[in-house]
Amino acid sequence: MKPEAVKEVHHHYHDRSRGPGGMFIGLIIVAIGVYFLGKQAGWFPADVDLNWNWIWPLFIIAFGVSLLSRRGTFGWLVTTIMTIAVLGFLAAAAFGAFGKASPLQTDTVSITKRADAKMLALDIDTGAGKLILKGGATALITGTHTHRGMKLEQVDTLDKGTQRVSLSTSKDWGWIGQHRNDLVLQLADDMPTQLTIDSGAMDMEFDLTTVNVTDIDVDTGASDLSLILGDKAERTSVHVGAGASSIDVSLPKTVGARLIWSAGASSKTLPDFNKIDDKTYETSNYASASKKVDLDFDLGAASLSVTWR
Repeated sequence: MKPEAVKEVHHHYHDRSRGPGGMFIGLIIVAIGVYFLGKQAGWFPADVDLNWNWIWPLFIIAFGVSLLSRRGTFGWLVTTIMTIAVLGFLAAAAFGAFGKASPLQTDTVSITKRADAKMLALDIDTGAGKLILKGGATALITGTHTHRGMKLEQVDTLDKGTQRVSLSTSKDWGWIGQHRNDLVLQLADDMPTQLTIDSGAMDMEFDLTTVNVTDIDVDTGASDLSLILGDKAERTSVHVGAGASSIDVSLPKTVGARLIWSAGASSKTLPDFNKIDDKTYETSNYASASKKVDLDFDLGAASLSVTWR
């Protein structure tokens, strides 16, 4: 009888099939254990602390990496990189890059109209957050800035009758997950106003019904914009450049409107607008209206809705 072949199975095969996933999970547990031991033994300063809202997702990552690590050489490489990254994340979380938030603060904004000013040019440069603009200010500009550990720079100059006010916020990278940047401003109703806004992803609410706004230029990331215009100016020009956005515009029936639209994947609702060409739309009274609004949108994937009141 022919002897049965014996297959030799090396222990190295089993080691490769397991991959370094167990080591990855073990290192996380050891690192957290060292943290608690160090806290009890006084190895770390008193302000070193972990925010558990940032720690528990690491165990989900560990489980996923343990599965991935069984995929041969590629799995080993990815798991090694992830292990280094997660241990670095734990160190950053303990020593303040992620774990703690600065206290919530509210600063006052108050800009007085200069005696020779005939026009306001307001420039706002800010990151992600919320921006609210409305009329009814008792001064030229009033408002508040609510934030965590940020700074609002204010520059006020006068040049040939134009009072230029620049408001810019410092970048806030330190308190990930607890970011706050809310700028709420009231503008004077009677001053011809130009607005220039450069921002990150924002939630923007502009109720300019009572404001004599002549120009609005918005350059932003993926944002939501609610824009309510009045008829205080004879002509108002609006340009919005944005990424994936949702835009709602409200216009008074007393104005004629032209809209130029350039966007990627998009949807638009334009009641009472007539299509002139693939990018241009006009209301029937645009040519004859004594007060006009020119809207120019250059957007990524977006939705636009115009309503009349």
